[in-house]
Amino acid sequence: MRLARGVRQPVAFSAVADAGARVLYWFVNESYVGRSAPGEALYWQAPDAGSYRVRVVDDHGRSDERRLELALVN
Repeated sequence: MRLARGVRQPVAFSAVADAGARVLYWFVNESYVGRSAPGEALYWQAPDAGSYRVRVVDDHGRSDERRLELALVN
């Protein structure tokens, strides 16, 4: 997370999905944060610096997850 002139910048989530997937559902720490098309960015505003678990699930039920570490920088 970047702190630029006192404003936090959103984090862009994007994923490539198998053929046939039309929608990706995004979750951070088990909370739903939005949906996007495969290859299209979804922007998320982190509430604070820290460690987050990001999970994406396509409309066929396939999923993947990653750990995201965010720190404030000047």
